[in-house]
This record gives sequence, structure tokens and C-alpha cells, in this order.
Amino acid sequence: MNRPEPAVAIYVFKGLRSTKGQKYSHPAACHDELLWIGAEVLRDTLSRNGVDVGYTGPATVNRNKVILVSITAAREWWQFIRERVRWPDGKYTVIVGGAGLTNIEPFLPYFDCAVWGRAESFICELVGQAIDGKRYRNANLCWADEYDPGATYRFSQAESVYPRTLVVGGKSKRKQKWIERAIGCRSKCAFCLYSWTHNPVIPAGESGQFNTICREGTFWTIDYADPPRVTAIDGVSERIRLTIGKPITNEMLTEGLARLSSESPYRGRIKLFNIVRYPSEKQDDYRELAECFNRADGDLPRGRKALGVELSNTPLIPEPCTPLACAEVCANQYAQGHIAALLRQYSEHPGQTKYHYFSGQRLWAIETGGTPSLASIVLEVIALRAKREDAELIRRIACSTRFWNAPRPRQWVTLRAEAQAERFCRRYYWDELPTANLLGVVPRRVLEEKAEQIFARLFA
Repeated sequence: MNRPEPAVAIYVFKGLRSTKGQKYSHPAACHDELLWIGAEVLRDTLSRNGVDVGYTGPATVNRNKVILVSITAAREWWQFIRERVRWPDGKYTVIVGGAGLTNIEPFLPYFDCAVWGRAESFICELVGQAIDGKRYRNANLCWADEYDPGATYRFSQAESVYPRTLVVGGKSKRKQKWIERAIGCRSKCAFCLYSWTHNPVIPAGESGQFNTICREGTFWTIDYADPPRVTAIDGVSERIRLTIGKPITNEMLTEGLARLSSESPYRGRIKLFNIVRYPSEKQDDYRELAECFNRADGDLPRGRKALGVELSNTPLIPEPCTPLACAEVCANQYAQGHIAALLRQYSEHPGQTKYHYFSGQRLWAIETGGTPSLASIVLEVIALRAKREDAELIRRIACSTRFWNAPRPRQWVTLRAEAQAERFCRRYYWDELPTANLLGVVPRRVLEEKAEQIFARLFA
């Protein structure tokens, strides 16, 4: 006897692949590879309240009554729309949420309800009423046909960490236990959507390790006896880092690199995440970073294995609900190896390959892969800044097989011609943003004042 389909299902994008690049035919198997923690928290909450939750793909959505869609980044709207227009008809309610859900204005035709922030406190009521054909309402969600661009919407906040241990990864090799030890971040870096939309919650006895999946420490609190393998600097110069809220001076960076090489118990490499293309960024900013490597290498004693530094550069994306939401996006072609070429000019021991920009006695450094193309950056910016009048443009681009099969440079040419992409990359005023009335943890007035201070310092 066949088991009946669950009333609620988590949607798994058909286009998503596993970590090894292979596609999965069954949505549950694909979901196991994704480690969608937020979706698993909701699944666990619903299951403990007697609601059976399964997984579904594009071909089977009409077997369920409620479809939960996780948008983990704004760029995923494009994939969702490509699949959503081909869904079979059915009497189902589509609820979107996730860490990347901010702007919904141009995407209203593709869902029924949008939820911002942590939903575990009301997900049972929302889903229960949706199953019965009713509508649950609060300030943290919006029904698509009731959306009002002048209304105020808020990110839902959690008052405590999730109290239960979850096993994520299912039957995949990524299977692991997950325990939420803290929420939010006190640093409030100007570019960070997470820290401006989540109130900090740190239970008594916890040190405040916010990321429990990938152990990432802050550069100014590194424990050199047990250092993280991943950390971030998020700016190439001291001027930029201090302005955007990352208190890492050149002296601190130089000393940190030297100590990681001479004192850390492991021999190998550390990964530094970095953000580039801030407004007002200059060549001299890159000279500063290169000189930090020069000084760190010169201060180290000989006779120890060199420490490798992987610098992962990501261009600035102006996230909503942050002080940099209105920032201009640099619409110049950007490719992996470009930052390495800039740094190599000022290195005392330049590397010999395209991505290898420093090759000292005790330090070596490379620019790592995964750099997004200009087309990818602009597609994400369009998703963040488009309005209702851009809905048809977005549908046309999302559903164009020719566009998505084209090389990235060709995609950029198409975006410039068809979408006038530069209009989304310019400096915005707050009232022009479709997310101007979407609030995180501070009032909009506070964000505007903070933005004024930041831009005044950047262009001083």
C-alpha cells in the first residue's frame, strides 16, 4: 500500500547540484547535500507538532498542499522562476522564506506568502491555516496579493536559540549534528545582512561562536594556540576596514599573519575572505595589503615551513537593511586573477603564476577560485533592487535558455542591452529602494545616519 503524500513539502530546486557536481533524481537526496539549516529547523518544528513534512521537486508539487521554498540568496530567484513557470497546476500554497529573502516586489506572481526572518515561532499556525485554506497574518509575513510597497514589514526575531540538536545531511557524506549556540553578531559590519536583521542571542556559558557549521573566527580575536582555518578581513586597506566596521589595522594584520605562521600548531594554510570594489577604492588600498604581507614575511624567523594564505575576493553586493544598501555597484568586468595582478605589483616577492601574488620565505599567498562574474553580480543586484514594473523583464531573462547557456561575458552584454543594467548599479536614494520599508533590528533612520557617516569617511 502506497504511503500518502505529506501535506507539507520542502521544495528542492531541480537545478541545484551536489558538492561533487552530480544531479540527484530524488529531491530528498539532493536536499541532504544542501545543509539548509533553516528549512530543517522548520521541518523539525512542524514534525514535533504532528505535521508530516516531505520533500518535493518541480514535477510533484501538485501532490502537496503547502510548498516551503528556501531562498538562501537573492540570486536563487532566477532559478526558482525558471522552474516555477513549469510547475503543474494544483491547489497548493507556496510559502517563500530563507536567509536571502529581502526584496519580493518583482516576484509576487510566483508565490503566495513571504516570510522574513525566523519563522519557527509561528510556522505551525501559518502552515495549519494554509492547509485549511485560511490566512495567518503578522508583521513578519506578507501575502502576495496584499503586498503594499508603502507598508512596513519586519524580520522576525528569535528570543532564544533553537533548543534541540538536529542531524543534518541525511544519508549523505555531509551528515553531521547541528547545535545552535548563538544568533546574530555584535560586530554589525556595514555590508552584512545577517547582523543587521538578527538580534544577538548568546545563552549563558557560550562564548558566542556564531557559525556552528563552518568554524570562522574574527581576525581580532584569534586564539593562536587553536586558530580557525577560515577568517575574514573584508577590506584591502585599513581605511576601508575601519570605516565598514571591521576593526583590523594594518599592524594587527601584519602581526596576525606572522603569528599564524610562527605560533600556530598546524602547518598548512588559512583562508581569508575579503570584499573588494567598495565605493572610493583606490590602487593605494591594494598597496597597503601587499605591504602587510611584505612586513609579515620579513619579521619571521627562517627554518619553518611557509604558511599559505588563500585570499577569496568577492565584490561588494549592497544588501538591503544595511548601511550600504544604497551603495553604487562597480559595473566593470571583474575576473579571477585581477586582484592578484594588482597585489603582485607591490609585492617584494611576487608569485610567478596568474593567481600567485606573493611568494616569500615564510609566507605564500594566492587568490582562490570561485570569483563571481560581473553578470552574476548584476543579476543578484537586479534581484535586490528591481520593482514591480520590472517583473516582465525578470521573467523574460529567467526563462531564456539562450541567455543562461551563453558565456558570462555575453550575458553581461545582454543585460546591458536588454535590462539597462547600469540603472540598477548606480547610487540609490533610500526612498528609491523597494526594501526601504523592510526593517531589521534598527529603525530606518538609524541606517540612514550610519550610511551618511560611512560614505563621508569613504570619500573624505
